[in-house]
Formats: sequence, structure tokens, C-alpha cells
Amino acid sequence: MTGALIERLPADAQHWGSARKFVNIFLRNCAYNRFMCEAYRLDRVEAWMEVPLDSHVAAGLKHDALEANLDLTLPRWKTVIGLTPELSDSWQRVAHAIAQRGGIHRVHLDVRYWNGAHLQLQARH
Repeated sequence: MTGALIERLPADAQHWGSARKFVNIFLRNCAYNRFMCEAYRLDRVEAWMEVPLDSHVAAGLKHDALEANLDLTLPRWKTVIGLTPELSDSWQRVAHAIAQRGGIHRVHLDVRYWNGAHLQLQARH
């Protein structure tokens, strides 16, 4: 799906990372829509959905991984545009571990991190 989107983007905008983020946001929004979720049974694929990655999510994942003493190696975050499938997989593994600890699927972490919960946690320390 990411590859198909990249092919349809203008040549100067064909970045795997941003295309993957767009796909993940689209799928998440479909899953959050009751009518779409029921019509296409999106609840069946929720466990495989990815958290859309950006600097806010990366900061939240890093914070939560450190707080939980997870023995996971996080790559240095650069940019969404610079994201590769390999880097994305590393971040998604961390997201999966954090989400499992919270009893949710990783796709839902975006709501927490994008709303700045990690910034509030850092301000308390």
C-alpha cells in the first residue's frame, strides 16, 4: 500500500516515510469511524496497524521506553521524510512493546503522544 501511494506522488515528494505515515493515519481514521470499522471489519486488523511515526511519537516512545526500563535499542529520530522501512520497523517494535504493557494496540499510541502527554510527563521530572 505504501509503495502504491509513493508511485502516485509527485517525483519530489516520493518519500517512503511520509507515504507510510499518510497510510497509517488513513487506516487509523477509518478504524476510528464506527461506520467504516463495522462495514469493513477493521477491528480484525487493529492489532497489525502501526502507530503513525513523527517526532512527537518518537519522543513519546523514547520517554516511555526509558520509564519502563525496556531493553530496546531505539534508533536516533531524524525526520519523517528520512524514515526507511528498517528504521520504521525498529520504532514499531518499541511501540508494540509499550502498547502491550498498556493493554492497547500500538496504533492508539498516536493519540497519546500527538496530544503531548510525553511533554507533560517530562515537565514533572
